[in-house]
Amino acid sequence: RCLFATATPLYSADGEIVGAIESIRDITENKRAEEGLREFQQRLENIINFLPDATLIIDTEGKVTFWNRAMEEMTGFPSADMVGKGDYEYALPFYGKRRPITVDLVLTPDDIVEKQHYALTKRTKDSLTSETWVVLRGDKRYLYITAATLRNTVGEIVGAIESIRDVTVRHQMEAELLQAKEVAEAATRAKSDFLANMSHEIRTPMNAIIGMSYLALQTDLSPKQKDYVGKIQSSAQSLLGIINDILDFSKIEAGKLDIETVDFNLDETLNNLANLCGLKAHQKGIELLFQYSGEVPQTLKGDPLRLGQVLLNLTNNAIKFTDKGEIVVKIELLEKKASEVVLRFSVKDSGIGMTKEQQGKLFQAFSQADASTTRKYGGTGLGLAISQRLVQLMGGRIWVESEPGQGSTFAFTAVFGCSQAKEGVR
Repeated sequence: RCLFATATPLYSADGEIVGAIESIRDITENKRAEEGLREFQQRLENIINFLPDATLIIDTEGKVTFWNRAMEEMTGFPSADMVGKGDYEYALPFYGKRRPITVDLVLTPDDIVEKQHYALTKRTKDSLTSETWVVLRGDKRYLYITAATLRNTVGEIVGAIESIRDVTVRHQMEAELLQAKEVAEAATRAKSDFLANMSHEIRTPMNAIIGMSYLALQTDLSPKQKDYVGKIQSSAQSLLGIINDILDFSKIEAGKLDIETVDFNLDETLNNLANLCGLKAHQKGIELLFQYSGEVPQTLKGDPLRLGQVLLNLTNNAIKFTDKGEIVVKIELLEKKASEVVLRFSVKDSGIGMTKEQQGKLFQAFSQADASTTRKYGGTGLGLAISQRLVQLMGGRIWVESEPGQGSTFAFTAVFGCSQAKEGVR
């Protein structure tokens, strides 16, 4: 046992010592508690020293009570020189002057200091995090800092702790990635700008080839000559379609594809679609039908050219992948307001259909259902990607419903303004 003894002399009336009183107290438990506390403090110091992040602790007077090994390695200042130091001396290794740092701000918030020196990422009642940069040992280092108050068992603040992580490598990688991204985007823009600006120069000679071959076919040619010129015209039209897709997609990438807002007649757009696709459908023995109710407005405000482009792409695809049966182009009124309407367009065919996996690839650029589709039917794989973007620009969305062997239905919505032009008679 550990005993604590005290002796007190007894005096007579004359002041002579006539005896003594001895008091003995068993302090074994107190000693054990003190030893346990010392062991706990040592264990805590070992844990903090083991932490990979630089860590310091200050008391409520701003004096350093702990400075771990990682902090020694980061700053070059040993713990023996820093423990007990106050008056912001612990800021010297980081800023070369005495000034509040994150661990001080968590004890005594200072909005002015925060705005001047820290990029705070998060603050709560008892903690905050920030990112900053400093010059340590001649090198610029980026630091991620976390600080929090320390409280005793009754909730009183007894100090604060700060943990510092060197994130310079991460910051450099982010900067390099950002630079690489900017370079790649600039290259993409340059390519897209070039193609978009070449639109007229590329289309003009192709239109001349198509026009001259058409005129040549109207002259007195031998069967062989007519066959040759006909193939020239057909190939030129196919090539012009590919060029148009590439140029439109390039405009989309360059952000130069715009939607116009003009008065137009929906019937005219559909009649034009029928003229362009009717012959192709007839040649394959397919019936092309148009269906819409009287509630669908005939005069609208929007971009008839881009609407027709989407419908033409979907209808041409339906004809391409359908060998028998019919194709139905349907228009429905979904919503009508004072100044705008929402219409739903759909193109339903009785063609080959698609699996779910094939449907997932449809709206990706340069992609078709599978490789065999490209070999058998041709195409750039850009039409649906362009159509999707055009539909988005018209305030809608596009989707497909299909089953293998059961045909497909491509549908999209679009928002149009209400035209003040007088409705015609259907």
